[in-house]
Amino acid sequence: MSKGGDKSNFENSIRAVERETLNDRVYRELRTMIMSGGFVPGAEMKLRSLAQSLHVSLMPVRDAIGRLVVERALKMLPNHRVIVPEMTIDEFLEIRIKGTP
Repeated sequence: MSKGGDKSNFENSIRAVERETLNDRVYRELRTMIMSGGFVPGAEMKLRSLAQSLHVSLMPVRDAIGRLVVERALKMLPNHRVIVPEMTIDEFLEIRIKGTP
């Protein structure tokens, strides 16, 4: 700091680092994989296998899947099955835009 307690220009230009919860990180990772084609349309999302692959418990995966179902990036089927839905280009772009910060 300079005299008088004023912050330097450098200090004023630094933004605080945002903290991210584990749930948010899992959500972001799954969303990125879906939107980049990492999962093909019709692919069933197996919670246990996703949790193992991401090295997390089931709860963050359940939370992320719930958020992605609300966004329509995933689709809930009977018997709690979850799949990657087939999407039109317009649906894909709408979902992609909604997730852009």
